[in-house]
Amino acid sequence: MGENLIDNQISHQDKNQFVKALTSSAPVIFTARLIFGVIYASLHLWALAACMLLGVVIWIWIYKGTSNNSQNLSFSMGFVESLFFCTYSIAALGWNSGFFLSLIILFAFLMINGKIAKAPKIILGILITLIMACLFLISRYLKIDNYINPPYQNILFFLNLILGCVILAVITFTVESEKQFSDSEITINNRELYTLANTDPLTNSLNRRSMMAQLEKEKEQVDKGSKPFSLIMLDVDDFKLINDEYGHDCGDFVLVMLTEKIRLGLRKSDLIARWGGDEFLIMLAETDLANGEIVAEKLHSRVINSPCIYHEVDIPVTITLGISQCDRNTGIGSGIRKADLALYRGKQAGKNRVMWID
Repeated sequence: MGENLIDNQISHQDKNQFVKALTSSAPVIFTARLIFGVIYASLHLWALAACMLLGVVIWIWIYKGTSNNSQNLSFSMGFVESLFFCTYSIAALGWNSGFFLSLIILFAFLMINGKIAKAPKIILGILITLIMACLFLISRYLKIDNYINPPYQNILFFLNLILGCVILAVITFTVESEKQFSDSEITINNRELYTLANTDPLTNSLNRRSMMAQLEKEKEQVDKGSKPFSLIMLDVDDFKLINDEYGHDCGDFVLVMLTEKIRLGLRKSDLIARWGGDEFLIMLAETDLANGEIVAEKLHSRVINSPCIYHEVDIPVTITLGISQCDRNTGIGSGIRKADLALYRGKQAGKNRVMWID
């Protein structure tokens, strides 16, 4: 599934590169065709001028067709028009007119077209190469370069060179921009996936798996000589009654509000995770049991003294908290069990209180 997602992202990126490159290049190309048409008309080369006029119409259609999601037909028409245009121009005016440069540009469009498979790309690339070789040999053998004056050939070569440089610049800029955008999009998607994999979707707190990973990191620091940390296991007293009396939406609201109230009472280095149902686990970094008790009492006071209004109804919410300490001699599992046992004893003692185990 992950490989399919990556393949789809790459395919989407290739498609965007090609579409944007073709859309950006089309106005440049049909403007060049128009300029060539004017030059041909001034030289009384009416057949070539007519071909340039047809090329203008085709490339205007290609521009609109690409914008309207007709990429395959647009590329096919552009490919055929460019082959015909270059072949006819070289055959009529010679190799030194520079129209072979437009054939080279076809390679760039061919390579960034993600809709074409590798084998057809190779075949089309070989075809373009053979056409260029044949045109070169024919031009030299028939001495076509002598058909027009050198100054006009130089002008045509210069215009073709400018056209080629501009289109290659457009393609390069488009590909690089799309790559940067795609990389940014992938980074955002990865960040979102990481958040989904490590947080509880309701309360936006850490999930159980992510909390365990963080506890292991903290325990490594303790084993290296850092201060111990405290664990607080808490849950909402009589949460089932809240769900039964006010509904599950209200129960979800209570959990969200509870998480926010607790988070406001913690430091940035402290962590809270939804452990299961209405049960939460808090890690107090570099905090021994005595200080952990102080924090737990403050959290308890914050929750029970803050109103929890749901649809203009004040929901009575109390919590019970169990505390334990994790040091070099206490494993993570043992610390969690002690906090859970302290929570159980708090429930047995009447709920709505803080309990701890040395």
